[in-house]
Amino acid sequence: MPWVSIAEAKRLNIPHRTLQTIELPRYRFNLRLAKKWLKDHSYANAYYRTTTNYYRFMQTPPIIGAEYHSKKLINGVILVFQTY
Repeated sequence: MPWVSIAEAKRLNIPHRTLQTIELPRYRFNLRLAKKWLKDHSYANAYYRTTTNYYRFMQTPPIIGAEYHSKKLINGVILVFQTY
C-alpha cells in the first residue's frame, strides 16, 4: 500500500485517528492462523508483509507526517494507530 499525503487522506475520508497496521507475532501464529485471527475479529487480511518477527497486516494506508503509537494485546498482537 503506498503512502498518502495528509491532503490525500482527507480527500479519501480517512479518519484523523485510525488503525494502520496489525502485527501478529510469528512465534505464536503461522500465516494461516494469523489470517484466521484477523477474519475472526473482522479485520482486513489482504495486504501484508512478513518481517523477521511479525506478520504485518495493513488496515489503512500509511500517512506521511502522521504520528504513530501502538498497543500490545495479551496474546502478543500489536495494534498500530496513526493520527494526523
